[in-house]
Amino acid sequence: MNKKSKNLSLTKFSLIKKIPKIIANIEDGKQLIRSLGSVHSNHIEAIESLSKTDFYHRIKICRKETKDSRS
Repeated sequence: MNKKSKNLSLTKFSLIKKIPKIIANIEDGKQLIRSLGSVHSNHIEAIESLSKTDFYHRIKICRKETKDSRS
């Protein structure tokens, strides 16, 4: 999954660069970058978590951020 989240982030970053630079797209692009960065960083934190509860919490955040990135 770590490789998948990193590949997702890199793929989306390259797509964001191709979007025309108008005001609406710039704000949407910024939000997409923030949510994708959050997915990857929370996934890393989930892997390094000390308890099962923390692991599940971080994975839940990853799923939520991924849903935000879909729209």
